[in-house]
Amino acid sequence: AAERDGADLPSASLPDLPDWDERTRLAHEKATLGFYVSGHPLESLSGLLDDFATHGTGALRDLASGTEASVGGIVTDFRKRKSKKGAWWGSFQLEDLEGHIEVLAFPKAFEQFQALLENDRAVLITGRVDADEGRVRLTADEIVSLDDLREKKAEAVQVRLDAADVDEELVTRLRLAVEAHRGEVSLYLEIVRPGDFRLVARAEPTLRVNPSRQLSAALESVVGPGRVRYRARALR
Repeated sequence: AAERDGADLPSASLPDLPDWDERTRLAHEKATLGFYVSGHPLESLSGLLDDFATHGTGALRDLASGTEASVGGIVTDFRKRKSKKGAWWGSFQLEDLEGHIEVLAFPKAFEQFQALLENDRAVLITGRVDADEGRVRLTADEIVSLDDLREKKAEAVQVRLDAADVDEELVTRLRLAVEAHRGEVSLYLEIVRPGDFRLVARAEPTLRVNPSRQLSAALESVVGPGRVRYRARALR
């Protein structure tokens, strides 16, 4: 027994698995512990929600019934239900950095957007506020994944430039970034001299762009982070 004191036993090895991405890690934290440990999944998307959301969940409680609102958040406690007429609909909680709100997706909206209705999915809900005797809910008319928000909801892209930085080199780099992401959405240039003036001008029609995460990265590599904004298209 002394001769086999562990020396000849096969050593256990763990598989070399890739690290979880941020979304997967946060989802497991919530599922296992009931709360997020390393940050809320919406924190890295706050700039995107500034562009496309009209309200946070907390602000919905101050709105009158029938008011249209767009709210971004994480789907939780999703439940698929069946009406007395046999039509499927869904209810869930939409959680953002302010709190959470109940959302109802009735049969028409449910049929159109049910592929997006799963727990831990980050979405933008556009719908109507339903306030009744202190209970506030949102009835969904449109649901868009935050991953697809720029492509599906952007009406225009606006790039902020400091007037002092505008020179031939910057304009050339900006044009190259735009030419690599041509599309059908108007591009606006916001030129600012702090304390002096602010000018917003639409770029020539040949410089229309395809809104995407890749476009944002390309433009921010030229003008710096936080200087690319999106104008949201109204619900149709």
